[in-house]
Amino acid sequence: MLHEMEKIEVRLAEECKQVFTELQTDLADLNSDFSPATIPYHSFDEYALKVLFPAQDDYPVLQDPADLATYEESLVVFEKLIKQEEFLLTLVETLDKQRQVSKRDKSNIAALIIVSLMDDMSYITSILKQLLSKLIEDTVNNDARRMKLLLRRSEHITEKYLSNWLTFNLHSFLVESAGQPLYVLYRAIKQQIEKGPVDYITGNARYALHEKNLLSRITDFNKLNVMVYLEDDPYLKDTPYTPLKSCQVSLLSCDTISQAKAKIIDAMYRTVPDSLKPTPNDVDVEWKNGSSSSLRLVDMLHNTQDGWKQLDTLGSLNIDDQAVFQCIPRQSPPPFMSQSGGAPSCNSLLREIENGRVWHLEREVDNESDGKGMTGVKTVPEVFLTRLSATKIPLQKFVDDLFNVIFTPNEGITALPPCVKYLMDFLDSEAARLQINDPEVLHTWKNNALPLRYWISIIKSPDVVFDVRKNNNIDSCLSVIAQTFIDATYYEDMTIDKSSQSSRLLYCKEIPTYKQHVREFYGEITTCRPVTEAEVDAAFTKNKTETTLRRRSALYELFNYGCRFSEELREALQDKGYRDLANQFSYIADVGLDNSDSAAFDPVKV
Repeated sequence: MLHEMEKIEVRLAEECKQVFTELQTDLADLNSDFSPATIPYHSFDEYALKVLFPAQDDYPVLQDPADLATYEESLVVFEKLIKQEEFLLTLVETLDKQRQVSKRDKSNIAALIIVSLMDDMSYITSILKQLLSKLIEDTVNNDARRMKLLLRRSEHITEKYLSNWLTFNLHSFLVESAGQPLYVLYRAIKQQIEKGPVDYITGNARYALHEKNLLSRITDFNKLNVMVYLEDDPYLKDTPYTPLKSCQVSLLSCDTISQAKAKIIDAMYRTVPDSLKPTPNDVDVEWKNGSSSSLRLVDMLHNTQDGWKQLDTLGSLNIDDQAVFQCIPRQSPPPFMSQSGGAPSCNSLLREIENGRVWHLEREVDNESDGKGMTGVKTVPEVFLTRLSATKIPLQKFVDDLFNVIFTPNEGITALPPCVKYLMDFLDSEAARLQINDPEVLHTWKNNALPLRYWISIIKSPDVVFDVRKNNNIDSCLSVIAQTFIDATYYEDMTIDKSSQSSRLLYCKEIPTYKQHVREFYGEITTCRPVTEAEVDAAFTKNKTETTLRRRSALYELFNYGCRFSEELREALQDKGYRDLANQFSYIADVGLDNSDSAAFDPVKV
């Protein structure tokens, strides 16, 4: 036992010394490597669809329903109806009250309204103003205790409608200003994580911003700079992209073959959107070991103690620094094999992992075992919290850059999107109208309306904006950064002590400065000249491109919801004195229901 303790102490001393050394090293300046022309932005339609209809592949507004023509006359009338404020506001209010309408339905309804009316942003904005005004007044009058929760949740169609309005109107600002620092931050996080070991199976890494993603063991590794040549590329035909024919790639001796392939692909296809890149399963890598001999590298297992199998790494295969690789398109399925046999199959590794008792750098049972027979030494989680700082410090510049673009008034106020000024002024006017004198309430409304409702979602999901793949490690880092931005918007100072989450402790020094930036941002906005609905519409129209979103299909699906609750909507219109609108809707709803089966008018499934 004494020997084991001495061994752990020695390893911890080496670990702390290495952390200190790494803190002196920063990432290269990634800003110089990218320009707006090389950042893989999604098209506006792709971006909009991912926000409006999340977690969907079959978008309802990309194709016309088979029976659309049957309801064309009804849709002509319905379109005229929703372009009358009295009808649309009543429709939203009625659907919002129905218990059968789920949160997903409400999200979908808000999206369908925006797409149906996207040719008239001025009208969309006018409707938003009235919906928000009613929601704010109802909250203040009926449940004053919930005033600070206003716009934080998505319980009403109005809240999702606001999100969608911001999604449309902030797209040009995202592409022209905020997109580049967000993309650079994403790339910096990815690069920093890949500087250290990452477990192929658990996904835990040496570098992370949250302790749950840290490797539980100290892992020895060496950096390997290898030269890679690309023999042929069949993947980018009929695209404007060209991969590098050769380049030097940084690998680690603890990388598996699949991890090495992924890094090679990223390097060779550096400027190519991720959706067009080959995957590790699409390519083979050959190790040129000598002038004429070569070895095809594949993922293999070797037996360790207790019936466990460990993945081979570049180090276990004795691949040295300055090795030469050739990357070629895969001609046949990958021959995965283990020492205990196993037929070649591209799914063999996956099946072995699913069956358990396969490990790379740490075992699933590390926290319960004594670590005997392992190549790394297990240690208590608290010791590895220093690794969080080793990740945070090199990334800090990129976090600051993004924060400044979003919140710093001195740098960004001249390019302030009209929709932001319009929204902030509206909230100011509502607070004055309802005699809300508590500055914390107004500050919180603005936080909930803009940073929390839009920017936090974008920061946590860069794959909505860019054609990139996001793994769990990157997702966790972005979530910690997003939480830091949320903390920076709070009106009151937060109490941070030793019991606070480590991810929050990481940024305790930056948060006071960030909070001051946010206050100055809101203060500066109030001094800018007012913005009209027409100016919001003009700014959107100026940057609008041809769209594949089908307004008619969105109108059809929205009509679908109206018909489902036609009786309730008719009654609501009549109660408000809109008898003519009620009669017009009754006619088209009755015709629609008479000419359809029940399945045709089920609400679109999200």
